[in-house]
Amino acid sequence: MSSNLLAITTYLLFFFSAQVQGEIYQWVDSQGRVQFSDRPTEDYDAMGYTRQSSSQQATEASGFRSPEDLEAIAEKLKKDRFKREKLRKKATRARVKKNEKREKRLATAEKRKLDCQKARDNEDLAFRQRIKSQSLIKMRKALANHVKKSETRRKKCSK
Repeated sequence: MSSNLLAITTYLLFFFSAQVQGEIYQWVDSQGRVQFSDRPTEDYDAMGYTRQSSSQQATEASGFRSPEDLEAIAEKLKKDRFKREKLRKKATRARVKKNEKREKRLATAEKRKLDCQKARDNEDLAFRQRIKSQSLIKMRKALANHVKKSETRRKKCSK
């Protein structure tokens, strides 16, 4: 019994749903107020409106466009894509150039650091070899000379 009732209710819903979907018409009355109804006024056709079939409405709703419109849209999208690609390539080139400069600067700084360390090591080795077999007075002079060279090297390497 309940399945029959459900089937009848479903049938009625589908049967009346097509009739429920109606048009809504809008017009301005003689007093200037906007009115809405589900039926057109008597002078609807005289106002220059045409009634469209449901297939025409479906075509317009689906966004159908002429081939010329579609070609124009395709051309515009193509130009936009080329423009985006050009900007992306330009940004990539700028980023690569910036990275190359940074890497070059880092390599120069690392080379300078290694050169300064090598100069320090060579200076210390030369100082130790000079003072091995010298008297105390000569060692003091060598130490003073070593300190001057060290200060000069520090100034040069700290730049």
